[in-house]
Amino acid sequence: MRSAEIIPVLEENCSANTCVPPGDRAGFACFPGITGGTPMERKSTLVAASAISLLAACHSAAASDAKSLKEQVVGTWSLVSLTVHQTDKKVELFGEKPRGIQIMDPNGRFVNIITRSSLPLYAGNNRMQGTAEEYTAIGKGSNALYGTYEVDEENQTVTFNVEVSTFPNWEGEKQRRESSVEGDVWRYTNPMTTIGDGHVEVVWKRLD
Repeated sequence: MRSAEIIPVLEENCSANTCVPPGDRAGFACFPGITGGTPMERKSTLVAASAISLLAACHSAAASDAKSLKEQVVGTWSLVSLTVHQTDKKVELFGEKPRGIQIMDPNGRFVNIITRSSLPLYAGNNRMQGTAEEYTAIGKGSNALYGTYEVDEENQTVTFNVEVSTFPNWEGEKQRRESSVEGDVWRYTNPMTTIGDGHVEVVWKRLD
């Protein structure tokens, strides 16, 4: 590809002191300060300078297109893993293959539902007349909450304002999560757990 096809013209009228040889100015940027040397050396210098200018412009455009954390977390997410880290152990609170969904709408509301890979059926087909074992397994094997959220772009955190939860101790709390999004994967850390000491590391994968 000829350099004239990739180097932008920065000025329409070049002075006679530019380094571009007569008849070969089309497509080149004009840098009147570039003088001296052979025509070929001056032409090479001009091409390099113009290329640097073009790369700088592309870098600036890419920076302006970068998405904010808020833009990155909006959407629907499927749970990959949820691990509780305690002083002497790790706990897969909902098993090795938990199920879950988190919905983050652009207006600042969220819904979060997590369960184990399977939950027991109610033998009597009536959730109001379950056995103690059924209630225990379902209560321990699921958690749900919803409310509003806020994003701190500077500190890269998402704060969930819990309005309702099946773990009612969380209701009314503001829970901050240190967050990072790489492609379709969102990772965050919950500094509190539902089982005592420790913190929780959660990984989600985008569905939409």
